[in-house]
Amino acid sequence: MHVYGGEDRIVAIAKGNAMEIAFERAGKPVKGYVLKEDEGHGFGKLENRVENYKKILDFHKIQFGQ
Repeated sequence: MHVYGGEDRIVAIAKGNAMEIAFERAGKPVKGYVLKEDEGHGFGKLENRVENYKKILDFHKIQFGQ
């Protein structure tokens, strides 16, 4: 799962997108994508952190079972 902040000054979204393409070419497609335009490197807003952690938990349930 890829998580991005639109205002990230540490890792540009283009770098993450390139990594996603590399995963797909390797036969390991990315199974989730989150973009929050109003966040930087790491989510600071509580509502965005809660949403992100819920998606991570859902991803883990799918990958590893409950």
